[in-house]
Amino acid sequence: MIKSLIGAMIFFIASLVVVGPANSGVLHPVPYSPTLNETYVYGNGGACCIGESPSLTNVYMAQSFVAIAERPSHLVIGLANNSYPSSDFKYKLLLTEFSFDRVGEILYESSAASIPASLGSYNEYVFSLGGTALVPGATYAWIIDTYSTRDGVVDAGAYYANISYDYSLGALYLLEATGLGRAHDFSRQWTNTGIDASFLLAYEVKEPSSLSMGAVGALILLVVWRNGKKTQ
Repeated sequence: MIKSLIGAMIFFIASLVVVGPANSGVLHPVPYSPTLNETYVYGNGGACCIGESPSLTNVYMAQSFVAIAERPSHLVIGLANNSYPSSDFKYKLLLTEFSFDRVGEILYESSAASIPASLGSYNEYVFSLGGTALVPGATYAWIIDTYSTRDGVVDAGAYYANISYDYSLGALYLLEATGLGRAHDFSRQWTNTGIDASFLLAYEVKEPSSLSMGAVGALILLVVWRNGKKTQ
């Protein structure tokens, strides 16, 4: 049953309009080669939909992942406005702890964002995550929350996805709203769709500390001094 529902919501996109960092690859079926400080899941199709609409039960979408470093820099995802009748698609992006298909502590929450009704094709959207701290090896999720931005106007958004099950360390989840608030919703178990959202999560490159640089400098001076002594 779940597989049939997932199959029904998958559709391929003939043309894509890309904005954001060049060569991020989130909207490209040809995989981009990530660096050692990036987690990357390429996209090969779209999935629909979440939002504020009587025809939609799912108002939250989450993609889980395993952190590969402590400090995330930015997240790139692919979204499209799929509202009918035409209206802006409104949402917030969250970064949370995630385990046993449930949300833990919210580590980052964006301000309200919107995609104009004119942007019905997929575009890349970039979120700066500087200042957020993760534990390498732990599981987290980035979440599209359309419950917090409800204003009584019908809207819907679609998300670019990887439908080939290529990311083994996470999955795309959906969650319904109970009407009792986000905190209550997040206490419930999410539904694993079996596919992944396409995304690129970059981490800050750790620069050598001044203390370690000083230690290296002192070691170099010691080696030079010893070599000088040997030649005398």
